[in-house]
Amino acid sequence: DLSLKSTAGWIVRRPQRLIPPAIPLLTIVPLALAAGEHAEALPLIALAITAVVLSAVLSIVGARRSLELLAAVREAQVQFRSEAEQLLIEGEKISRKPVAGLGDRVTRALQILREQQG
Repeated sequence: DLSLKSTAGWIVRRPQRLIPPAIPLLTIVPLALAAGEHAEALPLIALAITAVVLSAVLSIVGARRSLELLAAVREAQVQFRSEAEQLLIEGEKISRKPVAGLGDRVTRALQILREQQG
């Protein structure tokens, strides 16, 4: 699960992520002032305030899910990288094994090359 510290770090590194939840929250102030001045439009203003709050909440939830997805992708990348390293290490171990008769074949091939050149 994501800690508050990692969430704060993510927001500091990407301040543009604060814009979607901030805009709806900033529009609540004019809506609240309008509600005080225009009592006849109170149901419409209440609906607008509800939409603004819902928008802010969904924006925050979406940013949180994005952070969770990013963390899952990083974890998968680390896992795949370690698996690839293990496969490379195993491949190096296998390639270092001596091949039976290889030395004799190389010696014979070099001898043939010397005969052809000489």
